[in-house]
Amino acid sequence: MPKTRYFTPLAISLSLAITTLSPLSAPAQEVGNASVFERLHLANALRNNTQYMARVACYAFAGYEPEHQREELARASAEFSEISAALLAGDAERGMAPEANQRVINALDALRDAWPVLENRIDRIVREERIDKGEMAEIDMFSLNLMTRSDDLSTRMANVYSETLNDVPLILILTVDMAERQIMRTEKAGKDACLIGVGVNVIENRADLEKTVAVFSATLGALINGFPGMIMAAPNAEIRDLLNEAEAAWQAPKALLTILYQGGEITSREREVIRRGLEEVAAKMEMVAALYVALETR
Repeated sequence: MPKTRYFTPLAISLSLAITTLSPLSAPAQEVGNASVFERLHLANALRNNTQYMARVACYAFAGYEPEHQREELARASAEFSEISAALLAGDAERGMAPEANQRVINALDALRDAWPVLENRIDRIVREERIDKGEMAEIDMFSLNLMTRSDDLSTRMANVYSETLNDVPLILILTVDMAERQIMRTEKAGKDACLIGVGVNVIENRADLEKTVAVFSATLGALINGFPGMIMAAPNAEIRDLLNEAEAAWQAPKALLTILYQGGEITSREREVIRRGLEEVAAKMEMVAALYVALETR
């Protein structure tokens, strides 16, 4: 009997550590590499979306293009519902079969059970075109809970599907996951910066922002240079160049985010630098993740 490969999520803060998960309770369904990476990408999109919705809600609360933010909230909410349903029940348009592994089903059920609380808050903002400070704090809390459950889903899926991938090194799965986590971290950093600016749980969000900035920086360095056994160094010039571009784009928002978590003040123009800078970094990380996947699915 072949030895089972277990996916080990990488937690990077000021240092890097491994968290080992429990053994699989059931065999994974047989699917091809492209289908596996598509499912993992969709699960990661759910995780990213939890922080995106909270950030957009905060922008609406702050009065920054509120009509546009409500439109984005409605779109993101519908997308979250659609993706979570597709991962569970399948999606003919995507060529996805229903999920067959009970561990993944359990994680999807836990995620979908937690979703209506945040979904209802978002629907009310879209309908009533208002949000108060207490609701904003609740949305942040609910989004973090949903992020945790989304993270559990991504980890379980990667653990289960690692057995089905044909000749794909486990380190590649880890690396793709880390690249896509960086997208979520840009959303989380933008959300924390906004919450600090509007006075929502300032002390807690300064601490959270400091951690997010540190984790993002450490992970970006590991993606460029590698971390033995856990993260693959950039395997070709195209990926390395994109990562270097992301690192360069990260410097301006990082400097301003540091001022915020240290208790300083920034101008509205500098907040725009943060917003645009984080969007640029996230876009580059999306391209990086896609290039990694292309290495094994083309």
